[in-house]
Amino acid sequence: MDVEIHPLFWFFMNSNIEKIIDKAFSDASISDLYVCIGNYETGDILYEYEKHNNADRKYFDLASLTKMLVGYDLFYKSGIDSNSTLDEFLPEFSSFPNLQKIKVLSLLTHESGLKPWKNFWIKNLESSFSSYQKRHEKILSLFLRYDEKDLLQDSSEYLYSDLNYILLGIIIERAANRSLKDIVNKKDYFFLETPRDNSKQFVDYGYCALRKKQIQGFVHDENCFSFSGISAHAGLFSSSNALKDQLQEFLNCHHKRLVNIQSNYPTRGGLQFHDSENLLFSKIALGHLGFVGNDIWFDPSSSKFFILLSNRVKYGRLSSFMKDFRNNLYKEFSTEI
Repeated sequence: MDVEIHPLFWFFMNSNIEKIIDKAFSDASISDLYVCIGNYETGDILYEYEKHNNADRKYFDLASLTKMLVGYDLFYKSGIDSNSTLDEFLPEFSSFPNLQKIKVLSLLTHESGLKPWKNFWIKNLESSFSSYQKRHEKILSLFLRYDEKDLLQDSSEYLYSDLNYILLGIIIERAANRSLKDIVNKKDYFFLETPRDNSKQFVDYGYCALRKKQIQGFVHDENCFSFSGISAHAGLFSSSNALKDQLQEFLNCHHKRLVNIQSNYPTRGGLQFHDSENLLFSKIALGHLGFVGNDIWFDPSSSKFFILLSNRVKYGRLSSFMKDFRNNLYKEFSTEI
């Protein structure tokens, strides 16, 4: 009987991709990884590989991919007027006249003028809240500890900022009268409000001296942790399969908008352009990175998508390993596919 061999069979057999991945594991640069590349129009998966040093693990911390998958997604699903300003949702900021005039859309596009980051977790690391409204009270009180000039830069040019999406998450919750956790949570795709006692299914992101324990079964980002694990800037956890399904849903919903706004918003609505010099992505490819070692990219010119999840911070958050690792994978994919 003749058997038709899928052309990608030879790619899987001859690729150097798994050699690159295996070296990263043997060098103790990562201990958990998922990589996938496919076509989001046809649904074809061109390559998929998942590896864990512990077979029980399945849930990755998505880190700043939360901004794309929650902040961007829910802003457009919420029906919030893109011309609305912060004073309509955050009356607590009455002492911040310049902040109040900022458009909500500017939070999404990182053009609000807010500075990139503030340490909100100092003396607030272990926090829990009886409701999302109580969480809002605490977070906004942390903003109000600063003078307005300490929160804003001198211009409203593009500047990537966690503060944008911390506030955007609060605005989305107030518009919906629901917690992000209740809006988002699905099987294997969720916010983790409290640390899990049984954390064996969660990827290990290394030892945290502040929390005095391994980061496993709770969010890596300290600000998000101090918000009880729920924010639009970080906090999502997912299995690889659930993320793949969610990305397909995201692209089905937003693809046309993301392509059409290129001429109006150079920052592509808060997402990032891909800047690696290889043939895998065109100049109009866009997506997002996650601090712990994550990537999502999609390319309207070829309909390809790319997912990379890892725990590159397990052996030190200042590790320079990830940039070369990513580029080696991109190069190999662009050669083979």
